[in-house]
Formats: sequence, C-alpha cells, structure tokens
Amino acid sequence: MNERIRELKVQACKWASENVPMNEYENASDKKFAQLIVQECAQGLRDYAKFLHEEYPHEYDDLTAENCAVIIEEQFGLWDHKV
Repeated sequence: MNERIRELKVQACKWASENVPMNEYENASDKKFAQLIVQECAQGLRDYAKFLHEEYPHEYDDLTAENCAVIIEEQFGLWDHKV
C-alpha cells in the first residue's frame, strides 16, 4: 500500500472516531475511506487538466478532464451539483 493510501485510511479512521458512534465505526470508516479515494482520483484529474492547460493552452482545454472528474464523482454519488 502506498503512503498516500495509508494517509487516507488514517484520515478516514480519525473522521469516523470523531463523528459516529462506536457501533457504526467500521462501516463509517470504510465508507469515508472509499469517498476519500474517489475524491483524490477526481482531484488528480483536475490538477492534471490545469497543468496541461497552463503548459499547452492551445492544445488542451481543462473542461475534458473536469468532465471526467465529475463523471467519477457522480458514479459514486459524490458530485455536488451546486458547485
């Protein structure tokens, strides 16, 4: 397991310990961990799109990767339509 995944797992466990009753901890921790992974993937797309657009403004538009990020978030019920 790479270091970033370990960090996300720790973050999920900490969140669950602070926000849910102990009898719901494991399920809430797993759910939060999955949510953090999806958000990390979507953010990676957004960051890469920004980089490409800044480096090659006439060849890449950042909307394609943003659309991909939104599709990933929608697939997992994480995209906020208000944003």
